[in-house]
Amino acid sequence: MKYTHTFRNIDDFHRILKDKITYIYLFFFALILAYTYLVSDPILNYYEVEGYDKKLNNYNTVDIILIILITPFLEELLFRGYLSGYKKHFVFILPQIVISVFIINDFWFWIFISSIIVGLFIIYDEKVNNSVKLSTTSLIISVLFTSLLFSLMHSSNFQLDSLGLNFFLSIVSFFPGSLFLALMRIKEGLILSAITHSILNFSILALNQFIY
Repeated sequence: MKYTHTFRNIDDFHRILKDKITYIYLFFFALILAYTYLVSDPILNYYEVEGYDKKLNNYNTVDIILIILITPFLEELLFRGYLSGYKKHFVFILPQIVISVFIINDFWFWIFISSIIVGLFIIYDEKVNNSVKLSTTSLIISVLFTSLLFSLMHSSNFQLDSLGLNFFLSIVSFFPGSLFLALMRIKEGLILSAITHSILNFSILALNQFIY
């Protein structure tokens, strides 16, 4: 007589859970694309920003390699590389602090903000399997910080007369996607977040072929 297995082993459970998480990521990926075309692009169009609708055929081979392959991996390493959850990696936030000083001319403001973040890394942590991990509070604040900085770094894309408007548009355009990539980095690792970033860049350029 053939019996049906009622209970699955732990490997099957992990596989099912992994598949569920994958669907969640695919949902958020689609949500970011929808946000780009339904929210971000109309706002940029309202302020008559040029260049957001660029297509693959607007770039030469070298540009495409940079946009789709090289830049995403470098940006993930620089902006989300330290989001491993482990305290020993928080030192990799230092290059971001240096970058922020050049983006925002108010040197002392960013020193103050970054000091708070580094302080949180030092004070709030927890021991997990003999490894020192960041607290949830520290990790959330660091995600918000790096996502804001990632957004502001792209403010030069807009070339408008108002610095404040450039900052506003950069946050509108890049902050949600940066949060999504930070989630990928924390949950699935740096390699997958970089691949996702690369696919996202390619998807937007490819979709622009049909939309604009």
